[in-house]
Amino acid sequence: MEKSVSIIVPVYNSEKYLRKCLDSIFSQTLKNIEVIIVDDGSTDSSYNICNEYKNLDNRIVIIQQKNTGAANARNAGLSVAKGQYIGFVDSDDYIEKDMFEKLYKVAIKSNADIAMCQAIFHSKSGKKTFSYSPFNSGEVLNKKRIENEVIPLLFGPEKEFEVSNRLLVTVWCRIFKRKLLVENNIIFKNHQVGEDSLFTLEATCKANSMVVLNDYLY
Repeated sequence: MEKSVSIIVPVYNSEKYLRKCLDSIFSQTLKNIEVIIVDDGSTDSSYNICNEYKNLDNRIVIIQQKNTGAANARNAGLSVAKGQYIGFVDSDDYIEKDMFEKLYKVAIKSNADIAMCQAIFHSKSGKKTFSYSPFNSGEVLNKKRIENEVIPLLFGPEKEFEVSNRLLVTVWCRIFKRKLLVENNIIFKNHQVGEDSLFTLEATCKANSMVVLNDYLY
């Protein structure tokens, strides 16, 4: 049976945050998932923590490689992913338990190439900042609206922990239809500044439809 979503988690020296991240993933209400953890040459206890979780859950795939950066780690995950959709979670972040169920359901309902949600940023001082969306929650955007309304909002400066006047361009608040990525050979470009932003921009430019949720799930 095809997995609904493949969740790719690049890991590098994340022992301080990793358990909270993985607990949030394995608490997902969407059960038909695979979790691809790519240990990018960690020198702390991250790899051992990942193995602990693998022994508890057979939905986990672990890839261990030399440290070559987040782009290559994500690409390693993409190369083995089998899900209908692909999602990403950074190892120092955590997600709401219904994030992938909500994204998957709305993507399937609308046959969207991309579905995205909103995120909350936590600063070291404890300040919370909420991301921005000008669209109605659950609104399906066709190719023309993506070109005219979405893509312009993905460009421009983004300052962490400040309310943005544009859509988040990160990969981790979205799921992407795997067919879209495979057919257009969309991968992360290593040694590029903002490689995750470039990935999102390329996928968005190729997408025929996109749906936005205004739920804060990441």
